[in-house]
Amino acid sequence: AIVIGMTDPRGNPRPRRMIELVQSIGYKVDAASARINGDLSVHHSYVIPAELSRIKLVSKICRKVSSILFYRFHNFLAINKLKSLAYNISKGTHHLAHVFKNRYDLIVVEDIELLPVAYHHKRNATLIFDAREYYPRQRADISPDKLKAVLWICNQYLKKCDVVLTVSNGLAKEYQKEFGIKTVLYRSTPNFIMLAPKPVNPEKIMMVHHGAADRHRKIENLIDVVKKLDNRFHLDLYLLTNKRVRDDYLKELKEIAAAHPRIKFFDPVPFDGIIPMLNKYDIGLSFIEPAVFNLEFALPNKFFEFIQGRLMLATGPSPDMAELVKHYHCGVVTERFDTEELADQLSKLKTIDIEEFKRNSHEAAKELCFEEESKKLVFILSKNR
Repeated sequence: AIVIGMTDPRGNPRPRRMIELVQSIGYKVDAASARINGDLSVHHSYVIPAELSRIKLVSKICRKVSSILFYRFHNFLAINKLKSLAYNISKGTHHLAHVFKNRYDLIVVEDIELLPVAYHHKRNATLIFDAREYYPRQRADISPDKLKAVLWICNQYLKKCDVVLTVSNGLAKEYQKEFGIKTVLYRSTPNFIMLAPKPVNPEKIMMVHHGAADRHRKIENLIDVVKKLDNRFHLDLYLLTNKRVRDDYLKELKEIAAAHPRIKFFDPVPFDGIIPMLNKYDIGLSFIEPAVFNLEFALPNKFFEFIQGRLMLATGPSPDMAELVKHYHCGVVTERFDTEELADQLSKLKTIDIEEFKRNSHEAAKELCFEEESKKLVFILSKNR
């Protein structure tokens, strides 16, 4: 089997767990990605050449698709060019020939840009596409050319996959509506860890948020919430920057919070240390305004990590998160994305309320974990072996 994606699987929870799961059911697993930092516990690891980086590949697709669409009145010619486009990208460039020199029984694709490549090398392999996002509406600032390319790949290749996975019911419904495909809900749950909820200090209620310092997520809203709360409430932020998520936003957040000693910033912790780190807190904040479609129906890693850390959750009316919080009675949900409303709900909490929510997360953690979620994929893979 091979798991192929653009991000380093060592630091990306979903592809990393995919590799571990496929190994656990008896496959010998290779991995291919644009970056691999350090050793992976796989049979072989391949670095995808720079020529197939996300930007360059999408630009190539966009140029070709745009030129074809420009001459769309030549219908027969356009259709035949579209049919041969993915073949030319995957075979003619030879960029991934070294990766697919082996015949695989299973190919798992983690990024849509690589789906045409994988399909044209799959031979008799089972092809699984892990659609972590709804790609046509991935970002608010997606360019028209990139959107054309993504829509073309979706229309041409989603139905050719043996299985398409996605992370939330909202995204699954959109894929069904727009492309007529039935996806498998496969949530981004962490491994179960044997922990217990920590007692709450009534004089110092510790809140936490971790993840990318991404402007779309409006982390300044969390800072605003703390400003409205009494002195019992403290917030620690563990924020990650990278090439896409620049340091200037993190700098702005620190400036906004500078006058508030109850807000502190920390460096991100290693992947395996996230849940033990969270366990010392009381409330996990997952209050994400729907700046883009994928955030509206987000069901992120951090949501399940808060539960596995045995925290109470505080979230807005994001449908998929709100449904689980209400079902497991493990936190509060606002009716609007309004910092005043969230601060009001939090300020009314008594210590006994927070401890009850944390106990409910403790029970939810037994179900909302990788060991339970992965049973769906194990069943699917066992049928395709």
